[in-house]
Amino acid sequence: MSLLEKYFKIAEGAIESLGVNIKEARTEEPNKWYLHRGKADVVVFVRESKLHTDSTAFTLVMLAPICTLPENPAKAQELKDKLLSTNHLFISERFSIADGVVYLAATAFMEGLNESLAAKLLDSMSYYAQGFAAQFGFEYGDGDDAASDR
Repeated sequence: MSLLEKYFKIAEGAIESLGVNIKEARTEEPNKWYLHRGKADVVVFVRESKLHTDSTAFTLVMLAPICTLPENPAKAQELKDKLLSTNHLFISERFSIADGVVYLAATAFMEGLNESLAAKLLDSMSYYAQGFAAQFGFEYGDGDDAASDR
């Protein structure tokens, strides 16, 4: 078994530990999986990441879109402030913004990572993703019962 295959096995074991059918989570790309937890859609993938030393390392990346930035500048700034003040409370997760979408993400080095720890990371990240997707969707506009003052 190659190192990459070992890492794929760790990722799939972590996903399955959440009760997700791994066959449904797999994509056409062998290093990428999709899963759902509550209102959260989570993408999990194993990739080779470039380090500051110009070397590379395999990483486990988990990414969940949470909501779009509000069009109203004041509401958008309110949300950004909330994201920044919340970021320091996480262990491995972090909020980021790309192309007007707020994401919750987590990344871990695969070297030394076992299935149990990967499962804890994925469980924590997906737990927070579903909570924040529901909360921010309601407060800032992507929820079924979204607040009207965007």
